[in-house]
Amino acid sequence: MLILCILQPLASLAICNLICLYTAGKGCEPESNETFVFTVSDGATELFIKLLDSDSGTDDDFVGEAT
Repeated sequence: MLILCILQPLASLAICNLICLYTAGKGCEPESNETFVFTVSDGATELFIKLLDSDSGTDDDFVGEAT
Protein backbone atom coordinates (compact mmCIF):
# COMPACT_ATOMS: atom_id res chain seq x y z
CA MET A 1 0.00 0.00 0.00
CA LEU A 2 1.30 3.45 -0.94
CA ILE A 3 0.68 6.17 1.62
CA LEU A 4 1.24 9.75 0.49
CA CYS A 5 2.01 12.24 3.17
CA ILE A 6 2.29 15.70 1.73
CA LEU A 7 1.37 18.06 4.51
CA GLN A 8 2.01 21.79 4.22
CA PRO A 9 1.28 22.95 7.77
CA LEU A 10 0.07 26.47 8.44
CA ALA A 11 -0.33 27.79 11.99
CA SER A 12 -2.41 30.81 12.87
CA LEU A 13 -1.65 32.32 16.29
CA ALA A 14 -4.02 35.02 17.54
CA ILE A 15 -4.09 37.08 20.71
CA CYS A 16 -6.27 40.19 21.07
CA ASN A 17 -6.27 41.75 17.59
CA LEU A 18 -2.83 40.40 16.62
CA ILE A 19 -2.59 37.48 14.18
CA CYS A 20 0.59 35.71 13.11
CA LEU A 21 0.66 33.13 10.29
CA TYR A 22 3.52 30.65 10.15
CA THR A 23 4.36 27.80 7.78
CA ALA A 24 6.66 24.94 8.82
CA GLY A 25 7.92 23.17 5.72
CA LYS A 26 6.40 20.07 4.15
CA GLY A 27 6.17 16.36 4.88
CA CYS A 28 4.75 13.84 7.33
CA GLU A 29 6.61 15.11 10.39
CA PRO A 30 7.17 18.85 10.02
CA GLU A 31 9.03 20.40 12.90
CA SER A 32 9.11 24.00 14.04
CA ASN A 33 11.30 25.55 16.67
CA GLU A 34 10.27 29.18 16.31
CA THR A 35 9.86 31.86 18.95
CA PHE A 36 7.05 34.41 18.63
CA VAL A 37 6.95 37.60 20.67
CA PHE A 38 3.63 39.42 21.18
CA THR A 39 3.22 42.74 22.97
CA VAL A 40 -0.26 42.61 24.49
CA SER A 41 -2.40 44.60 26.89
CA ASP A 42 -3.30 43.56 30.41
CA GLY A 43 -6.72 42.34 29.19
CA ALA A 44 -5.29 39.54 27.02
CA THR A 45 -6.04 36.19 28.62
CA GLU A 46 -6.04 33.65 25.78
CA LEU A 47 -3.87 32.65 22.86
CA PHE A 48 -5.75 30.94 20.01
CA ILE A 49 -3.84 28.50 17.79
CA LYS A 50 -5.36 27.05 14.62
CA LEU A 51 -3.55 24.47 12.49
CA LEU A 52 -4.31 24.00 8.79
CA ASP A 53 -2.95 22.02 5.86
CA SER A 54 -2.23 24.76 3.31
CA ASP A 55 -3.54 23.98 -0.17
CA SER A 56 -2.89 25.92 -3.36
CA GLY A 57 -6.01 26.67 -5.37
CA THR A 58 -8.46 25.22 -2.82
CA ASP A 59 -9.50 25.97 0.75
CA ASP A 60 -7.02 24.99 3.46
CA ASP A 61 -7.88 21.81 5.38
CA PHE A 62 -8.57 22.09 9.11
CA VAL A 63 -6.15 20.02 11.24
CA GLY A 64 -6.80 21.22 14.79
CA GLU A 65 -7.03 24.12 17.21
CA ALA A 66 -6.20 24.98 20.79
CA THR A 67 -6.79 27.81 23.24
